[in-house]
Amino acid sequence: LELIIGMNMQDHADAIKEISTAASAELNIENGLKGIRETWEKMPLDMIAHKDRGVYRLKAVDDIFSTLEENQVLLSAMKSTRYVQPFVQEVDYWEKALSLIMEVLEGVLNVQRQYLYLENIFTGEDIRKQMPQETNEFDGL
Repeated sequence: LELIIGMNMQDHADAIKEISTAASAELNIENGLKGIRETWEKMPLDMIAHKDRGVYRLKAVDDIFSTLEENQVLLSAMKSTRYVQPFVQEVDYWEKALSLIMEVLEGVLNVQRQYLYLENIFTGEDIRKQMPQETNEFDGL
């Protein structure tokens, strides 16, 4: 304590406080990025067989979309601070990666919905008889 008093540290209290605040904010960003990375390294993407047609579909993805949204909000909050500069490349990377994940998942779900809709049409006996070529093409998917 005498050493600190002898160094007149109290004269630099504002600078020390600013350095401490910056270090704490940077640590929060670093830990947030680490958490995002660890989350996506172990995020399951479960597929289940759809009937007995050799076709698979995504199992529930609500948790994935929820996590995506939470992480995107977290990244936006990080980016809005002045302490993000040492991490700006990694924050940008994760923003782009999560946006791409969301876009791909939405595309897959859209295709899945369309497939299920068409499946209901092409499994009906009337349509199978009326449109045999189209039915065979659908069966070949």
